[in-house]
Amino acid sequence: MKINRLGSKEKNCRKLTNKALGLLEVAILLAGAMAMLCTGALAVLFTSTLAEENTTDYWLMKGYEQSKNGSNDMALLAYERAIQIDPDNSLAWINKANALYRLNRTPESENAYRMALNITDKMLEADSDNSTLWLGRGVLLNNIGKIKEAVEAFDRASNIDPGNEMAWKMKGVLLASDLKEYDKALAAFDRALQINPNDAVIWKLKGDALAASGRKSEADLAFLRAGELNNESSSNLQNQSAKNWYQTGQDMARVGSWEDAIDAYDQAVRLNPDYKEAWCAKCQALSNQNLLLSGNGRNVSFADAINACDRALAIDSNDSRSWSSKGFVLYHDAMVGGDPSKYNDSLQAYEKAIQIAGSDRAALALAWRGKGTVLCQMEKYEESLAAQEKAIELNGSDIEAWMGKAIALSRLSRNDEAVASFDRILEIYSNEEQRIFDYPYLWYSKGRALDKLGRSDEASHAYNKSIEDADTIIGWVATGRDFYMNLSETWKWKAELLEEMGRHNESLLALENERDPENLG
Repeated sequence: MKINRLGSKEKNCRKLTNKALGLLEVAILLAGAMAMLCTGALAVLFTSTLAEENTTDYWLMKGYEQSKNGSNDMALLAYERAIQIDPDNSLAWINKANALYRLNRTPESENAYRMALNITDKMLEADSDNSTLWLGRGVLLNNIGKIKEAVEAFDRASNIDPGNEMAWKMKGVLLASDLKEYDKALAAFDRALQINPNDAVIWKLKGDALAASGRKSEADLAFLRAGELNNESSSNLQNQSAKNWYQTGQDMARVGSWEDAIDAYDQAVRLNPDYKEAWCAKCQALSNQNLLLSGNGRNVSFADAINACDRALAIDSNDSRSWSSKGFVLYHDAMVGGDPSKYNDSLQAYEKAIQIAGSDRAALALAWRGKGTVLCQMEKYEESLAAQEKAIELNGSDIEAWMGKAIALSRLSRNDEAVASFDRILEIYSNEEQRIFDYPYLWYSKGRALDKLGRSDEASHAYNKSIEDADTIIGWVATGRDFYMNLSETWKWKAELLEEMGRHNESLLALENERDPENLG
């Protein structure tokens, strides 16, 4: 809350309202009041990364990012750019005022608030029964020191919408801190608590008002409730932050950025050490990273990945997905380490996952698919095929299960069926750009199956598609697209595909490009 007035009384009020509500809460409040009228939905402002550079939304978003990072000078420049594009955008003026306030440029800040207030008044001429606009008007009036007018604005907001918690809260703050009308303030806080009885801030404000009016025992009870709710709120906030980091990890994992994913999962489990899903995701990300590093000739250890799985199982030993995650890591450990005996450990983990999954079809599909993958590596192709078909029965769009089925069919020389499976995979993948990295291998594998059937023209087409997709990836990586492979790795990958196809000279050329990766030729 910004209150830009001089004098001890005003400074004390500013401290109280800042402490009670916080700068960001008021910024969000006013954004909610006016963003949809001024600049489009608030969600677009704060979450979109695709706004055009010459729009107010783009510069408001940039300003918000700079402000969040503490760069108030840069935030101010962004908000001023937004105002140049749309001088009647009240949200831009409010955020400019906020930035100026943080920079201790009080007179300029107050002028910016007045500009926002003028715009708000124009909007109210067109929509006089909009309680959210009256609420925003009250906050702006408060920020330029017009307390009684601000209270009247909050009255209008609460009369139009009696369920407007913030209007009652703000009215109570000003009645108590500025006007010393404690009975009226307490009545306002009680109305706010009827709407939201779990708001620790309101309980604290009520306690302050009770104490100021000499009602100490009642004040103590209000402060006690505020403390209880603050503890709950702190825990909830920490858990929500952990969930946000977990989601970031999931987003990074989807594009194969394993190191970033691991960092995000680490943040999640730091905030919530009992976050089972984050431990599971971390163990898989560590395993995938090790697989990538080992392919580049690096020595790797799966100890950290196994430890992460064990942490998840320590939280819930009867969680099917945690057992599948452990099976996944043990499978990679066996494959990279060249110790076939470890496949049995992986198989046992997947069988445990199947045993305890119950009626959870998604967990069962995951476990059956993993089991089928291990069985294929153990050259038990009939059993592998049966497991993958079970996974597909449970989840018909599981691409990796279809892939496992196609590979098992190829190993069993059932190539017509393998080709049909590869076609099904490509059909499922058709609209998933992030899966483009799998396309070269898919087309190549389909080409192999077609070759075995003597369908050489179709096989040649599939091989060519494999190389075309490899070239697409090379172009993307070379021009800075945010994927996990570097340019040298993509050329090496293309060279290996060409060598497998018997196109030796082209493979050598690709290897030359691997050593000089900026050459796209």
